[in-house]
Amino acid sequence: MPGMRTTLELRRATEARDRYGSVSRTWIGQRNLRGLLAQLSGSEQKAQDKATVYATHRFILAVPPGLAVTEKDEMWMGARRFKVVLVRNPDSRGRTLLVDLLEQGGETK
Repeated sequence: MPGMRTTLELRRATEARDRYGSVSRTWIGQRNLRGLLAQLSGSEQKAQDKATVYATHRFILAVPPGLAVTEKDEMWMGARRFKVVLVRNPDSRGRTLLVDLLEQGGETK
């Protein structure tokens, strides 16, 4: 699976209620992560360990200390937004993460 070395920004949602009870969600940048971003081919764009969850890209990175990536997070590369759909720790030692991403189109911060 060839890919390009790049930096993605990990963002996490925070929710706040206003005085009328409405909830607003804001995405806050957590940290920049360096890794390998690969676009999945059509045959690889399939459900992984979760039913009907599809991925368009895979981000492979060495795990920095204190990092926690979940399916509630997003990753950004410039104006491109990727929803985290699956996080795997293939060696079960916490050294490498495989993060499957679904690119979201036409939306802004």
